Amino acid sequence: MDVSRQKKMPLGAKMILGFVFLIFMGSGGRLLFLAFDGMREAGESASWPRAEGKVIRSEMNASTRNDEPGRRTRSGTKWYEATVEYEFEVNGMNYRGSRIASVKDMNAKESRAQATLDKYPVDRHVMVSYKPDDPSICVLEPGSWGGALIQLGLGVFFVLVPLVLAFTLWRLSPKNSAPPPQTRDDDQFTAPRFDETE
Repeated sequence: MDVSRQKKMPLGAKMILGFVFLIFMGSGGRLLFLAFDGMREAGESASWPRAEGKVIRSEMNASTRNDEPGRRTRSGTKWYEATVEYEFEVNGMNYRGSRIASVKDMNAKESRAQATLDKYPVDRHVMVSYKPDDPSICVLEPGSWGGALIQLGLGVFFVLVPLVLAFTLWRLSPKNSAPPPQTRDDDQFTAPRFDETE
């Protein structure tokens, strides 16, 4: 079979696949960067100084995400988020924060969000860990990765999918190497001659 006569992928299809490849790789790379950066900050926050603070806001936020073009989602899906704000004082200056962990929890379950609200009700006194050179960067749960593991998993998924797809297409694509041309001498095999001497 002459592989040089096999159909090749059209240029338009290659451009579309390349665009999808870049989107997946870009999204995966960004998620991986955010995950590792959050994990790094979480490790650093374990040794940050702490100050006593007070919760001033604790409420549930629910948002509805409808179907988007090109995305398979169930219409009217609700996502729940626990919003917690607190204030504290460092060196005579008041600060406000809203982060619980270094990486925002991406879990959309209502029960998980409600558990966070039950843990941090309004007027509860809390210990706030803050960055020494910038107290506005603060968390309630130092050392906690929060949603970093979810970001990490999604990042690996978005990076691996295009790589596996590209490898599969490369394995299935026709090779450009053509067989060497045949000559008349190739059709016959001539045994080497040896001079026999007595």
